[in-house]
Amino acid sequence: MSAQVRAGDLLLNNWNPPALRHYRADGSLVAEVTAPNTRWAGAAIDPAGRWYTSVRGTGSSSRLQIFEGDGTPIRSFPVGVGTGPGDVSLFADGTIAICDTFGYAVHLYDSTGAFIMFLSPSGMGRPTGSLVDRNDELWVCDSDAKLIWHFDNKGTLLGALDVSTTSGLGDVDMAPDGTLWTVLYNTGEARNYATDGTLIRSFQTSLPTFSMGTAV
Repeated sequence: MSAQVRAGDLLLNNWNPPALRHYRADGSLVAEVTAPNTRWAGAAIDPAGRWYTSVRGTGSSSRLQIFEGDGTPIRSFPVGVGTGPGDVSLFADGTIAICDTFGYAVHLYDSTGAFIMFLSPSGMGRPTGSLVDRNDELWVCDSDAKLIWHFDNKGTLLGALDVSTTSGLGDVDMAPDGTLWTVLYNTGEARNYATDGTLIRSFQTSLPTFSMGTAV
């Protein structure tokens, strides 16, 4: 793992104001990337400490961007999720999962950006955030349905957590202790849940609106 990334760190995306921010677990800022008029919508960190983020564009110009752990850009490629890409997650084999917030689905791509398949169970609304856990299983938070969906690495639906909140869900990730962190889209509040949906703790961040990305 990159020397700049530690277990328990968080990578937060926001597009109002536009910023990528890398924090320690105690809230201290490690690195930041800003760019005017850039709508970063998802966040993931690979084992080498590289950042993966989706960028909302217009028409077919949405893309995936990859950065070094210090914020240096590496490369980007277009993705076919229209104008609504959400969060990004990485499977053990390098497969990339990108939420399609306007398409009611999660799209899977290989490492070159080639489309593989999509996941769209009945009742899925706006999938905004996702994670791949230590068992190589995918969790997806749904802003409209206010559910956290759970899939295996073959795309089979394993269940869904009903998370009670009046705000939409922006993103979800898993801490080293196996609990889930989610950020509320409309308020920027971070919440920590057990995998049965029990709320453990919460805190308010400095990102008041359109909070859509977190990684642990």
